[in-house]
Amino acid sequence: MDQASAELAERFAQWWASRMTVGHELQVRSIGSAPSGFSNETWLVDLQWREGDRDREQRVVLRRQPQGKAFFGTYDLRRQFEIMRVLRAVGMQVPEAIAFEGDEGILGAPFFVMEFIEGRVASGRRPGFHGHGLFFEASIEDRRTMWFGAVAAMAQIHALDWRKLDIGSLLGNPRSNAEAVALQLAEVEGWFSEVASLGPFPVLERGFAWLREHPVDYSRTSLLWGDARPGNIIYRGTQVAAVIDWEMAGIGPAEFDLAYFLLADQVTAELNGVPRLPGLPERAETITAWEQHLGRKVEHFAAAQIFVALRF
Repeated sequence: MDQASAELAERFAQWWASRMTVGHELQVRSIGSAPSGFSNETWLVDLQWREGDRDREQRVVLRRQPQGKAFFGTYDLRRQFEIMRVLRAVGMQVPEAIAFEGDEGILGAPFFVMEFIEGRVASGRRPGFHGHGLFFEASIEDRRTMWFGAVAAMAQIHALDWRKLDIGSLLGNPRSNAEAVALQLAEVEGWFSEVASLGPFPVLERGFAWLREHPVDYSRTSLLWGDARPGNIIYRGTQVAAVIDWEMAGIGPAEFDLAYFLLADQVTAELNGVPRLPGLPERAETITAWEQHLGRKVEHFAAAQIFVALRF
């Protein structure tokens, strides 16, 4: 453990002992960066303490708000924590959100601690999950099982009635379907405005113009996972153990998540210059599986694809 990690471990151990009911001789046995993720600082922390005459151990995940230049212009760590807490309470497959700390003086930035879920994640590092790792190593049958498991987990999120959960206020609480779509578009236009001076970007500008000129009346809105892709799922064997990474969650048409899931798959292969893995379901089969889980057809999918392409 280097000096920076040792200092982080010591400060975290002091905080944990002050917040949690544990025995004595608490120590951080190890702390190391998680192997994936782009938009946050995440560590795996192994704790050990004594209860009576027995040693106890626990692994937890520490997620700290990024310091310095961040992937997102604004980063609401508390919102992620609360979304996970709400979803866990209604039986969704998310890690337990254990504790949030907003005092920057403890670890240099706000952070939260969540349950560690044993399993494997499809790597987001080059050359992507089509080129190495979990899906690459799996048999065709197992690939399909994991893929359809991801679709089912996504559809389960979309089937929730977000209005009955203590979650709307965290995500803008849109009063109508049209307002939900407008909020989603406004967020992405805000991202674009931060870099527009580096342009021109005629394709993106045409995309935004098309969406403004062709408003779509979606019939319903759902809780959106936001970053819907296999790399944000923990698998135990071929089964979904947990859905993770809620930085980009929102309220909007569920078709946005489905279109993003399909686009992320395509881009992961093309950007890394590797062929899409054989045996994975094609777009039509994936859409059909999603429709079967929700008991309805996709709607306005062309517009949804344009929106998520801009967002991506």
